[in-house]
Amino acid sequence: MSDTSNIETFNTLVGLIFGQLYEAFPVPVGLNTDEIAQTLGVQGYTVREILTGRDIVAEWGELMDGSAFWSFYSSALSWLCEEGLIRQVEPYEYVLTSAALTALNARPDALKEPLGRRLAGAAGSAASEAGRAAIGEVVGQVIGGVFKVILSSSN
Repeated sequence: MSDTSNIETFNTLVGLIFGQLYEAFPVPVGLNTDEIAQTLGVQGYTVREILTGRDIVAEWGELMDGSAFWSFYSSALSWLCEEGLIRQVEPYEYVLTSAALTALNARPDALKEPLGRRLAGAAGSAASEAGRAAIGEVVGQVIGGVFKVILSSSN
């Protein structure tokens, strides 16, 4: 059993999602779930599709705390959509909302690059505890920034 909390896992997952969507913006894209799962240390069980001969993921394994990856991933995507951070365009395609893009384009004084650029490049470091902590900090700044944008536009 890992000492990684749901919030830490959620922040890492959201950081990886934001990074992919930021890189593709404004084009809606299907998220690279394989990359996200592998970065989080989750293995997928593959099967070979008979008609095409391609390997496809039939089922995802578990997160480090033993919870089901697919359930956690789906719940995170639903929450991001419901809170207005991302928008589902097609059944499996997503795009950042304007509020999320504004927050991701923010460049705090201490940073030389926008928050979104930091997240887009963070996939390689997400496997380490320090990498997850850095992603969590950026995700906190982004989500806080999004809600500031939403609140200021409603006034």
